Amino acid sequence: HTRLQGDWSSDVCSSDLSKLQKVRPTVVSVEAEDGAGSGVVVTADGLILTAAHVIGESGRKMNVVFPNGYEVEALSLGGSELSDAGMLKIIEKGEWEYAPIALANSSGVGDWCFALGHPSGYDEKRGLVLRVGRIIRKKGETIQTDCRLLGGDSGGPLFSIDGRIIGIHSRISQSPEDNFHTSIESFLSNWEFFRSEEHTSELQSPCNLVCRLL
Repeated sequence: HTRLQGDWSSDVCSSDLSKLQKVRPTVVSVEAEDGAGSGVVVTADGLILTAAHVIGESGRKMNVVFPNGYEVEALSLGGSELSDAGMLKIIEKGEWEYAPIALANSSGVGDWCFALGHPSGYDEKRGLVLRVGRIIRKKGETIQTDCRLLGGDSGGPLFSIDGRIIGIHSRISQSPEDNFHTSIESFLSNWEFFRSEEHTSELQSPCNLVCRLL
């Protein structure tokens, strides 16, 4: 089941939500001893997109929990602390359900979007939480939306209205309009580097993240 939060408009209809239900099984909780975040499976062999601050470093074994409670181990790959983009790979071999990725530069200011995640970690009784909002600003590798996010959502996917991943949750604030996401363009332009299990070392502070939008 999926809990829904957010404001509605005639622009968002039940057919749009049905597309989100199709990608629901791909949104996972990413857990480690020092905390939990979210992620999304993007390939049949188990590649997961998340935030760099969720995985922490490359070569780290982490626990991944699917919405149905199924747990697997994953290995953190590469990423960038500058853009807060990160990748993991499920260790167990299999054919995993995965969500489609949007084309570069396919999202823009004013577009409706959906945020999915596991706030406060995996909760079987509550299930996934889905938030509806719009893109407020977009510049470079950063998207700003008014989708409400909570701790534990970090690393979860931001979907376009047609159910394609346009970003990954990065910086979460108590103010609805201060939520930032790493754009999918950051992943697409560094795909092979991130998969190579390397991290850039430059830290990205919340202040610098906001400044990139100015």
